[in-house]
Amino acid sequence: MKNQLLASLFCLATTLSYAQEQENNEKKAKTTFTGSVDAFYSASLNNVEQTFTYPPYEDNAFSLGWLSVGIKHEAEKYGFQANLAYGPKNDNFYGARLYAEEGESSASTFNYVRDAFAYFNATDKLKISGGVFQAFYGYEFDDVHLNQNYSHGYVYGASTAGVMGAKIDYAFNDKWNLMVGAFNNIYQREENSDDDNKAIAVNLSYTTDPIWAAATYLNSTEPDGTTYNIFDIVGGFTISDTFTLGYSFQNLSVSSGVLGSGVDANVSIAALYPLITFNEKFSVGLRGEVLLDEESFYVGQFSGPIYDKNTLFNVTASFNYFVSENLKITPEIRLDGASKGTFTKNDGTLTANDSFGVVALTYLF
Repeated sequence: MKNQLLASLFCLATTLSYAQEQENNEKKAKTTFTGSVDAFYSASLNNVEQTFTYPPYEDNAFSLGWLSVGIKHEAEKYGFQANLAYGPKNDNFYGARLYAEEGESSASTFNYVRDAFAYFNATDKLKISGGVFQAFYGYEFDDVHLNQNYSHGYVYGASTAGVMGAKIDYAFNDKWNLMVGAFNNIYQREENSDDDNKAIAVNLSYTTDPIWAAATYLNSTEPDGTTYNIFDIVGGFTISDTFTLGYSFQNLSVSSGVLGSGVDANVSIAALYPLITFNEKFSVGLRGEVLLDEESFYVGQFSGPIYDKNTLFNVTASFNYFVSENLKITPEIRLDGASKGTFTKNDGTLTANDSFGVVALTYLF
């Protein structure tokens, strides 16, 4: 009888302790809502129809970038977040399903989902997450208000438009962090028609003052047998209170053909991102980028069949003026070039040069 009483008291104490822990966890929880909208006017300086960015700049046109809304719920041990977007940039980047089955529509509600995942903090160092994630590599962010340039570079266009699966993050200390994840094929977010193939990714990052760096490897085999191998390195230096320098290098190799083309491809992209901050109201973001395309895989995805080797470059200058914490105005000049006729002019002819002027507004709410 005594042992039964002790056991009952132990169970009661354990239950009360767990309930108290859950109550304390809920008390510390908070929910926040965020959103942003951006729009721009673009004009070609040499009569080119559009350039390779997200969304594409078009000649003499006003356009919405996208409207993005998000929710985040954070507690001590767990949480979730979701971000949805609508607009031309979302259509161009997240777009339709590349590997839709025969008879299926390429449209999907997932086209509007930037991310939607839950996480659990197993320990102070270990976090487990599952759901849909934004691309976890690359220098440039989805949200333009987080970038020093309004337009996106080639390296952003070559990145995956989010993945679905599970990952773990482990913090060795306050400087080193490791991420390992398994996902559906990178172009098959919402379902996996080939259960034998999964995308595998590893990311190692180092952060301290005044430098940071991260390296990522991702491998994915798609339903048609196409294999993607992506290696990405990004980082930056804080040289002074007014000047920082970021860098990015990415290599994308594609084997066993692309959508039945029978062509292997190799794309290498290198970029530098100088940022000059004059004061809290005004900064100038610069970008210099070179893309080496062995089989014109990058350009072919936009302008027609895959053809011979091509080299692209872009130089971008963005002049960021912060009217307030919520509103930013960005005049931008972007110059693109190629080793062959790549950009389509208004009269239908091809040119190797492309230049655009842009005025963009970004508002956070």
